[in-house]
Amino acid sequence: MFHNFTFFVPRTVFGVGESRRLSVYVKKLGAKKALVLYDMGVKKAGVVDPIIEALNKDGIETAVFDKVVADPTMESVDAAADLAVAEKVDILIAVGGGSTIDTGKTARMLVTNGGKAADYTVDKGVDLFTKPGLPYIVVPTTSGTGSEVTFSSVLTNTELDRKVAVRDFQKMPVDYAVLDPETVLTVPPSVTAACGMDVLTHAAEAFLKPSATPFSDAINLYAVELCMQNLETAVKNGSDIEARANMMIACTMAGAGIASCGLHLGHGMAQAMGALWHQPHGITCAWALPYVYEHVCELMPEKSRQLAKAYGIGLNGSETPSEVKDLLFQATWALNKRIGIPTLADRGFTEEKDFEDIIRATAREQKLCQQSIRPFTEEDSRRYYHDLFNR
Repeated sequence: MFHNFTFFVPRTVFGVGESRRLSVYVKKLGAKKALVLYDMGVKKAGVVDPIIEALNKDGIETAVFDKVVADPTMESVDAAADLAVAEKVDILIAVGGGSTIDTGKTARMLVTNGGKAADYTVDKGVDLFTKPGLPYIVVPTTSGTGSEVTFSSVLTNTELDRKVAVRDFQKMPVDYAVLDPETVLTVPPSVTAACGMDVLTHAAEAFLKPSATPFSDAINLYAVELCMQNLETAVKNGSDIEARANMMIACTMAGAGIASCGLHLGHGMAQAMGALWHQPHGITCAWALPYVYEHVCELMPEKSRQLAKAYGIGLNGSETPSEVKDLLFQATWALNKRIGIPTLADRGFTEEKDFEDIIRATAREQKLCQQSIRPFTEEDSRRYYHDLFNR
């Protein structure tokens, strides 16, 4: 039996070289001066300059905000909004990964609504903006977060040392998400791997959520299949544009899938590890995903079998739900190893030193952890992290 649901995806454009045609979409939105947001890594990779040059050539004036930080702080978002006001821009363009997209997604709302990012976080409510934000175009340069098609920004509260969200289902979706595989060809293997595991976790975790919908299930399951068929190739041969394109499509599909039904245990654990240990989100997702399977697969046997098939795991039909769970669990760890995802030990974390801290940090993410089909207890947390520390 299906529950009521809403499904929405912002306007998405895909094509090789499409990032150099942004002026077409800027003009459709009636804008003349853009604030282009990016981090210096994207600048050094040579992705930004051709985009700005093409905009200027087509008569679009530009200003730049090049101080985007990883896991953007609310202060950095406020700074971007202040610059947009000072430069009197009428559109924002993000060229970058999830941190850049999330920075601009909230900054363009602050320009028209006033206040600070901290005034609009989900602990105060959702749909808090009273006015539409400035027009917004995003050009993802990683295949990871799917933020280009979601309704929220994930920001860091440096005082509390945890991640928080700003969410508005009506006003925060972007105007255009422009997907150009050329923009991801220079992404290093380690970043490609981490971002790809973020995509896989989005798709698989949302597929195993009770609030999943027929639409989200269809695209999330296909996103899992695309990841399993293309991620390893994209990591090991970054110039393979077909693999890059397929991972970019999988990323955006999974982003739309989670926008429809949300996430649960895996991202509760991942956000706790990311905030406490300041590790890349994709890596913490790679660490957490196996425990999503451990936690829920036996209660969702048919969906687990569908996931196993999307993974490319051969099933003969006689497997028990527990056996399918174990196959998914082990296949995920095997993928992590093949694509070079580090272990906790590789990053210097030990059970003796860090165990109790991460248990406490994860307990602060209960709102998200408890959205899976089975309650998440402290005993579960201790069991999963014990296993994780000993990988």
